Amino acid sequence: MNTPATDLTAARDDLRFIREVLDRTAPSFRPLAPSFFRAGLVWLLFALLRFSVSGLDLLAYLWPSLSALQLFGDARPFLGDLFQWGLLLFCLVLCLLWQREKRALVKLPRLLLSVWQVALLLLVVFTALTELALSMHSGTATFGSEGSFSDFTRMACWAFQWAAPLFFPMIPLLLTAVVLEDKPLGCLGLVILVLCLAYLAVNLLPGAASGQSLLVFSALVALVKDFLPPIALLLTARRLKKLPEGA
Repeated sequence: MNTPATDLTAARDDLRFIREVLDRTAPSFRPLAPSFFRAGLVWLLFALLRFSVSGLDLLAYLWPSLSALQLFGDARPFLGDLFQWGLLLFCLVLCLLWQREKRALVKLPRLLLSVWQVALLLLVVFTALTELALSMHSGTATFGSEGSFSDFTRMACWAFQWAAPLFFPMIPLLLTAVVLEDKPLGCLGLVILVLCLAYLAVNLLPGAASGQSLLVFSALVALVKDFLPPIALLLTARRLKKLPEGA
């Protein structure tokens, strides 16, 4: 006949076994935090490098007194393209790394990471197409039907450049906020949405803005837009890290 102490020990062992099984099958999102944090840091570095090239030029154009801040001289266009394509290459590598990480995740975290992965891949593809289209049509003479096609291409490229944050990081950010019931992530996603819509409205609606105010607003949006993806990744990593075990 078993003693009460033996029964209690057996019950504890059973509970420990059940807890281990639940921990292995629970939709834990915390393992995603380190990957998001590293990606955010690298992306932030690219954003700072691009700002040192194009951002300072933009500020110097708006406020000539800041022209002394311009760096790199005549190498700025080349460095700007280098940082842009370097960032796209990093995003492709990140998609591959996320694909490998998904193998160790259970269904719900794997699904969430897939949303980030697909959104990032779409951003890479359309950004690459946009850069190639702009490089092909820049400096070319436009005439006849080719001119109208060139104008349409430039307009499509411009529209995507400013709608890009709606693909990444807004969509995966809002879905993550819904899944985790996280208000800060949702607020950042809504801020991105409002910023993009405001920029499109200011540029497309007649009389919405004019002259120097339009130029300043466009410049500020251009500067902020480059920093939105790394901020979203870093903030998401922070929120994931704060989740309790098994959440």
